[in-house]
Formats: sequence, structure tokens, C-alpha cells
Amino acid sequence: MLDPRQSRYFGLDRIGQRIWELLERPQSVGELCAALEGEFDVSTETCRADVLAFLGQLEEAELLEIR
Repeated sequence: MLDPRQSRYFGLDRIGQRIWELLERPQSVGELCAALEGEFDVSTETCRADVLAFLGQLEEAELLEIR
């Protein structure tokens, strides 16, 4: 994924790519995790922690806005 404003490249693994796809429609962390837990072998606690960390990185890079 390329941020043309800052000329920075962000590599996404399979799960990061799936989160990005799910974010086409605004949704809560709980909704994201429900979808991911149905697709990947991950616990609710681990999913929530990882999703929050990932979203924080995207927000810090100004690639998304968390409301």
C-alpha cells in the first residue's frame, strides 16, 4: 500500500490486507474482530489487541481516521 502524500510504502500481510478490505465500510473493532475470527484461527482477546495496534499504526500514518 502506498501513501502518495508522504511517499511511504506500507506492506500488509494477509490479515492486514483483509482488515483493509473490511474497512471499505466503516465498522467497529468488534465487527472487524467478528469477521476476522470467522476467517482466521484467533482468539477474541488476541484479535482485539492486534486490530487496535494495526489501526493505531494506520491512524498514525494518516491512512485512516478513527472515530
